[in-house]
Amino acid sequence: MNSPGWASTRARAASWDDADALAATRSAFLLREGVLHCDGTGVRARTTGSGTAPDVLGRLASLTGATPDEIRLADSASMNTFATLLAATRLRPDRPVLLLDSGRAAADRYLARSAADFRGGRLHWWDPAEDLDSVVDEQVAVVSLSHTDPVSGGVRDAAAITARVHAHGALVVWDVTGSTGALDVALRDWDADFAVGCGHKFLGGGPDAPSFTMTARRHHDTLAAGPGDIGGGVPHPAARADNTLSTSGLGAGLAALEGIPPERLHAKTAGLVRLFLELLVDLPVDVVRPASGQPHGPHVTLRHDHARWLTGELFARGVLVDHVEPDLVRFVFAPAWLSYGDAVEAAETLHEVLAAGLPPGAQPSARRMRTANEVTNSQNNAAAP
Repeated sequence: MNSPGWASTRARAASWDDADALAATRSAFLLREGVLHCDGTGVRARTTGSGTAPDVLGRLASLTGATPDEIRLADSASMNTFATLLAATRLRPDRPVLLLDSGRAAADRYLARSAADFRGGRLHWWDPAEDLDSVVDEQVAVVSLSHTDPVSGGVRDAAAITARVHAHGALVVWDVTGSTGALDVALRDWDADFAVGCGHKFLGGGPDAPSFTMTARRHHDTLAAGPGDIGGGVPHPAARADNTLSTSGLGAGLAALEGIPPERLHAKTAGLVRLFLELLVDLPVDVVRPASGQPHGPHVTLRHDHARWLTGELFARGVLVDHVEPDLVRFVFAPAWLSYGDAVEAAETLHEVLAAGLPPGAQPSARRMRTANEVTNSQNNAAAP
C-alpha cells in the first residue's frame, strides 16, 4: 500500500528504528530477505557453539532473574513441565492436587495429567476468569501458570500471584516460554519455586534449541536428599546441565543478547506491540484482548472465521505467523530481531490480504475456539471416573 497514511507511518517507524538501542542486535541472527518472522519459532543466531555450558547458564540466569546454579538445560518445555511438576509434588507429598491454567498447549495438558497420575494425584484446571484464591486450598500441591497468557497475550502479575499461592501453602511453577527474551522476567524477585522456559522463541536458538528449568535454591537440598531422580528415571530439575549443550545454537543466541537488560527488551516489545495494535483499527478481525488490568505481552492474537486461509495468505506474502486451530492467528514480536518497520509491514500485509477478500466458495472454520469455561468443563469431565 502506498497511501499517504502508510507512508507517514513507515516514516515514523523508521525514526524509531534509527533511535533503537537494540537495532544492532538484529544482525546477529539469520534473517531471510523478504521474510518476516512473526511466528516466534524459526530464527537462529548466525553462529553456533558460542560459549561453554556455564556461559549459557549464566546468560539465561541474567535474562530470568535467577542464579546460574538454579538453571538447568534439557529436553523440551513440555517434558520439563512434567519434571518440575513431579519435583514440586515431592516437596508437598500430602497434597494430591496439581492445578494448571486452562489455556495451556495440548502437550503440557497431557504431561501434566501424566504427572498427576504418576503421583496418584488429581489434575484440576483453573479458568483465569475465576478467583485463584477460591480454587487453591490445602489439597493443592502446586500451581503451574503461564506468565504470558498463550491466547490473549496478557501478562500476569507473577509476584502477586506467587505470594497468594504461597499463602495457601502450595508451590508455583511459572511457564516463561512466552516471556524470556521479550519481557522483564525476575524469578527470584517473584519468589518462584520453579520455572520452565524455551530456547527457540525469543532467544535465537533455532527450532531444535533445548528448554530450561529454574529450581529455586531453597529447594535444592530437599530434592537432593531424595533419590537421584524424581521417579521413573526422570532427573530432578535441579540437576546440572550437560556440557554437550554448550554446542547448541542457543549459546550464540544468548551471546547476542548478553549485556542487554531484560527491561530494555521489555520496552522494545511493548513498543512493537503497541504500534501493531494501533494499525489494526477498523480491520474485520477480532483482537483477543488481555483480561482487564493486564498489560499486553509479546504476541497479538486475532480471531477470524477463515484463520487457516488468512495464515496461508500471510505466508505467501512472506509474513510467518502462528495458526492455532481453529480460528486464531498469532503474531509474535521478538525484540531482538524485529524492527518497528517490520511491525508496520506485518500490519500493512494483513490489510492487503483482508482487502483482497476471500476466494469464491471459502468456508469458515468448522468450529469456534472454545471458551476457557468450556475447556475446563470438558477436561474435568474427561477426568471423571
